[in-house]
Amino acid sequence: MLSVPQLICPACRRVEEEQFLSFPLALPPSTSEEPADLQAGVLICTGCGHQFPIFDGVPLVVKDVGDYLEKHLPLLSLRSDLPPESMAFLLRGAPPGSPLAQLYTYLNAYLVAHYPEQARVQGISAAPQGEPGWWPIVQKELSSSVADLGGGGRALVVGCAVGRELQILADLGMQVVGLESSFIPARIAQQLCRGQTHHGLVMHRNEQLRAFSVQGFEGTDCNVVVGDVLDPPFPAYSFDLVVLLNLIDAVASPLTMLQQCHALVRKGGQMLLASPFHWSPVCTEPRERFGDSWRAVGGVNAGLDVLLALLEGRLIEGFRTETLGLRKRIPWVLRRHEQSYDIFLSDMVRVRV
Repeated sequence: MLSVPQLICPACRRVEEEQFLSFPLALPPSTSEEPADLQAGVLICTGCGHQFPIFDGVPLVVKDVGDYLEKHLPLLSLRSDLPPESMAFLLRGAPPGSPLAQLYTYLNAYLVAHYPEQARVQGISAAPQGEPGWWPIVQKELSSSVADLGGGGRALVVGCAVGRELQILADLGMQVVGLESSFIPARIAQQLCRGQTHHGLVMHRNEQLRAFSVQGFEGTDCNVVVGDVLDPPFPAYSFDLVVLLNLIDAVASPLTMLQQCHALVRKGGQMLLASPFHWSPVCTEPRERFGDSWRAVGGVNAGLDVLLALLEGRLIEGFRTETLGLRKRIPWVLRRHEQSYDIFLSDMVRVRV
């Protein structure tokens, strides 16, 4: 459960008379557990009294909790303690395209992609040929950021999924928070942060399921929150480093997300961003791809050029960053099964705010 930095209420924060008002969340006075040990309960807004539930140690901090639960309740209530053999029966009974089947297709891809070394030891390939080059580059860029920041500090991983970046940053001595919109991967990431082993299933071939486990890591300053990446429940200037990897083209409003995340970084802090700019109308309508700013650069698929122009403040006011590192066309591999992989070529940029 998160204690640092303070979570704030997304339901009642607002601007009044050109001042930003926000109210912290707190545990009920009757709660006897330490925050880090709390597995279930509620957080209460000290301003409006709005309540936010905690499930399996993961706070659910979104503006409309009822709407979130209505949309996600079947998956949110899915047990996390089932052995792979029992889960296999559930998956065989799930219709193709059902939420459960889609969830495990997603987890199959992301667990292997985030922990390729552990997959390889268990005879599961994370890439069609050899080890993927993604994580060594991420490790190097994050290490450079932490060194630039003098070591330590607070980091936020936006869209943390099953948590590999959390592990890297915790090992580098950072206090780390993961923000994830989907509860199941957030719960897995939180379990791994607490040193627990996650036992799951991946697709092998011919629709055969295969057991796959990921060893947890001890990250005492590592926590996960379920929240809206377009409305993050944190005060401004809360973090020394904000990480957004392969998320820009997967949200409804990339510009809003960039503005929100930029506002969370303290002066002199850094951001690490990456995207293949694989735009899809399912996630982002054409008019929302960086708003209208792409027209000033010269093409609806300008991608990296638009991102750099935005961050450097050449398109709209509010951004002023210095580019520290730029890498192009880094392969990011998502495994479907033993003979099917999706490969995206991401551009990565590291900036100082």
